Amino acid sequence: MENLPQTQQKTDLQSLINSPAVRASFERVLDKQAPGFISSIMSLAKANEKLFLCEPQSVLMAAAMAATLQLPINQNLGFAYIIPYGQVAQFQMGYKGYIQLAQRTGKYKTINATEVYEGELVNYNRLTGEFDLSGERTSETIIGFAAYFRLIDGFEKSIYMTVKEMQKHGSRYSKMFTSGIWKSDFDKMALKTILKMILSKYGVLSIEMQKAIISDNTRVVNIDSDMPEVQAIDAIDQKVLATENTTSFKRAE
Repeated sequence: MENLPQTQQKTDLQSLINSPAVRASFERVLDKQAPGFISSIMSLAKANEKLFLCEPQSVLMAAAMAATLQLPINQNLGFAYIIPYGQVAQFQMGYKGYIQLAQRTGKYKTINATEVYEGELVNYNRLTGEFDLSGERTSETIIGFAAYFRLIDGFEKSIYMTVKEMQKHGSRYSKMFTSGIWKSDFDKMALKTILKMILSKYGVLSIEMQKAIISDNTRVVNIDSDMPEVQAIDAIDQKVLATENTTSFKRAE
């Protein structure tokens, strides 16, 4: 009897996903790719039983957000995720998703984010954001994270954050910092965060990229308009994000 609620949630989610109206909605967005994407929702839920404890509608809306962005939700690919947060599922971008959306604009010649290992960082200019990673790696210890892009028109920008700065940032803005994906996969979250920072502050943002930034780490409740309607669960205040100083140079311990 203890499993009855979860069994009921499984049934509700399955019924919702298989309803003609929902299938038609995904088909309008994804065309021939819709059946495969719909199947991936249930596959994801079966791989993460906690999703069956979430409100079925929240799982569906998170999946629909990924669909509108044309991003797969296979967690092994790293483009987009559906994360259980208590009884609510939230949509979450992966760092590869941000790179994918940037490439689609046709404005970016180069875009990348990388871990910085001990010994690699030779110099960092906190005024221009430029850094030199030509040093020889001396250990497998990650001391920071760096992001860079160059537009087709020649404009370029780079930023760097130490591990300590990233930990402070995550602790300040993420309710899931000590128990969620920040804890289980800190490096990937750090790469996504620094990409999100550089793009939202300096990059060329398409409608798709604006949608991704707004809906990242939130409960999506409406995606019918150009900008999705969301309820904050673990969202970063974009005004703070745009003005936060990320250029102080300190070596991480």
